[in-house]
Parts: sequence; structure tokens; C-alpha cells
Amino acid sequence: MAASPQELLQEKKGRIFDAVELKVPDRVPVAPLDSGFFVKYAGLSWDEAMYDVAKAAAASKKTITELDFDAFMPPAIFMSGPMSDTLNFRQLKWAGAREEASRVRSDSVYQFVEPGSQSYEAMPAEDYDWFLDDPTDYVIRRHWPRIAAELEPFRNLPPMHMMVSYYAGLPQLLPGFAAPEVAAAFEALIAAAREGTAWFGGLMEFFSEMIGLGYPPIMFAISIAPFDYFADFFRGTKGCMIDMYRIPDKLKQAVDRVTPWIIEWSLMQARMGEAMTKIVFIPIHKAAGGFMSEEQHQEFFWPSLRRLMVALIDEGFTPYLYTEGIYDDRLETIRDIPRGKAIYHIESDLFKAKEVLGDTVCLSGGVPGSMLNFGTPDEIRDYCKKVIDVVAEGGGFILDAELPLITAKPENVRAMVEFTREYGVY
Repeated sequence: MAASPQELLQEKKGRIFDAVELKVPDRVPVAPLDSGFFVKYAGLSWDEAMYDVAKAAAASKKTITELDFDAFMPPAIFMSGPMSDTLNFRQLKWAGAREEASRVRSDSVYQFVEPGSQSYEAMPAEDYDWFLDDPTDYVIRRHWPRIAAELEPFRNLPPMHMMVSYYAGLPQLLPGFAAPEVAAAFEALIAAAREGTAWFGGLMEFFSEMIGLGYPPIMFAISIAPFDYFADFFRGTKGCMIDMYRIPDKLKQAVDRVTPWIIEWSLMQARMGEAMTKIVFIPIHKAAGGFMSEEQHQEFFWPSLRRLMVALIDEGFTPYLYTEGIYDDRLETIRDIPRGKAIYHIESDLFKAKEVLGDTVCLSGGVPGSMLNFGTPDEIRDYCKKVIDVVAEGGGFILDAELPLITAKPENVRAMVEFTREYGVY
């Protein structure tokens, strides 16, 4: 008799969390990070995926169920086309964008725009003082106008902390909110919120449907390393790399300032999705070899990230650290967390990671992106065998691709999943 969806759900969740806890499951679980493969697999265009959450969800469902992953990632459409258009958002370029300057091809996944590019300015180094003195005021009156053209009028708002009472600020400063351009900015913000609420509702329906079919999400909440908060969104990569040399104390002060907020934000999301999964996804963007030395990693990056991870672990959640780039000389440092409480995705040398981290965290990773894009199913099977024989030994491993799936050949992804299901039995 075939397993019921509820039995299937418990089986798949058990397989994933046995691996997380460094136990030996019945077989190696397969849970690829899908950052757009679902669009290709289902024959969708990115214009459709960015503007129709139901179509994106249906494409993702088709991919997950037909390939029978052990756990799924939600469709990689966190910012919808309608919401982005409403704000004239500058931190992304996406298919179907209303503004030509924000548009990419219909067959292209959305692209992140680095601060300091031609699209929008980065936070100047001298703005650290404003941010540290009043972060909320800074974000609303300086950062939002940079990243969304429709919010530029917020530059003209008075400082929030000056509006206190009936004669202390309100009569003198409130009229600034009545300016037509400021009112229009608020209207754009409200319209974007409505678009975002509808989009998020569609994603929540997708989660419920997939769980009802017996497929657990590998994550619900998503967080960010505190250093990346600045290097990704405010100062940019170049700015933060320069800051490590020119104003290291200011950079560390800012990272320390935002760490409690990121912990609070992460726990809020994690508790929202706790009934579905206890895993919190943390993509790591700016800590790889080549961006900073290991000494700089230990000084600027790891302490706040570890603080975030331990806070999540202490509340019963599982951090899923998705490292990007070369991490070979970081492995000894990132061992310093409680045993059997986290997942580390390793892109560079998964075999070395097994030697250093195999007794501490669950590892994920596997087939190189180039092989999935240009190789053959036989090459995929051979590589999976090599990975399973070494990295999956003794449990504590989730098979994934080396890089997020976007343009992989469907037959190669199928070979990866089916071979692991057959060969990866303990």
C-alpha cells in the first residue's frame, strides 16, 4: 500500500533531520536549492514567474513532485514584479519590469544590483554616524529614497525624532507630510504593501499545498549575516572592503548595532513558520576567500554571524549556512558551534569539509554546476557516487548541487535525484 501524504511527510522530514542531527537516516536525502530551475523545467518564462505567483507556484510544484525531492525550497520570487514596479525598485533588475532600465530578458533570472552601481548610490562612509545615531531615521529618509525611486520624496521628511508633542515639533514639522510628492510616496508604499501581501499569500498557499502532498520545506525563514547587511545593501562589497582598512572600528560598531535586530527579525520569521520547518536559511555572500583574509573573517564577519546562529539554536531552530565561494581556510573557524545543530552548504571543497566539519555539522553540496549544465547523466551518476561514498559516510549529509539550480539540464537533475535515491541507501 502506498504511503499517505502524511506518512510521506513524516518520512521525508525524518530523513532530513536525522542528517541534521548527524544520525544515519535510511538513505541520503536530496534537497536541491532551486533558484529558478523550476521556471525552465515547467516551460515558464521569467516574465510570468515574476508577475503571476500562481503560475510560479504551479511550476515549482511540478518540479518538486515529478522529481520527488525530499524537501523543497520555495520559488525564488521573494520580490514580485508588481511590488517592484510600484516602488520603481532599484536593487533588482527583473524580466517584465515596467521601466526599461530595470528589465532583463524573459529567459533570465532576476539580477541583484550592487550599491554604488549606475542604478543607485551606495551609502557614503560619512553616513555611518547618522546610521549609528538614529538607524530608523536614516533608513527612511536616506536609504529608502536610494533604493526605490517612488520613495525619493522621503528625503524631504523632517527627522522623526523631532516630532514629539502638541507644541514640540508636530505643528512645525507635520505639514511636511502633506506635500503632494510625499503623499504620493506614501501611497506608493501602501500600494506596494498590498501587492506584497497578495504575493506572500500566494506563497503561503503553495507551502500549504506542498505540505499536504507530503513534501516538507527545507526552510521557511531567511536571514542574513550582519556583515552582509552592510556589504550587500548599504556600503556594497567595495565599500565594506575599504572600510575594513580605513575605518574598521566604525564598521564593527555598525555590524554590532544591527546584529540584535537581525536576530529579532530571524526569530520572528522562524516562529511564523515553526509548524512547517525549524530550519532558517542564511546565505553568505561576502566572506569567501578573495573578499577577505581569514584574519579579517575572524575579526569582522564570524563573531556576529556566530552570535546569530547560536541565538537561533538556543531557541530550537536550525541555521542553514549557505556558503558561497572558496571557504577552505574558514572551516576550522566555523566549527565553533554546538554539534548536530546546523547545516553548512559547501561550494568549494566538500571533501575537505567532511574531514574538518563532518563530526560537527550536517553538510550539503554535491554536483558541480558546470556538470549539471553541460555534462551527461552518466557523468552526474559517477560524481554522485564519489560524493556519497566519501561525504555521506556515517550520515550527516544532504545531497544538493554545488550551486543553486537555475539553468541545469532537466535530465541531469533527474539523474542526480534518482541515482541518490537508489545508491544512497545506508
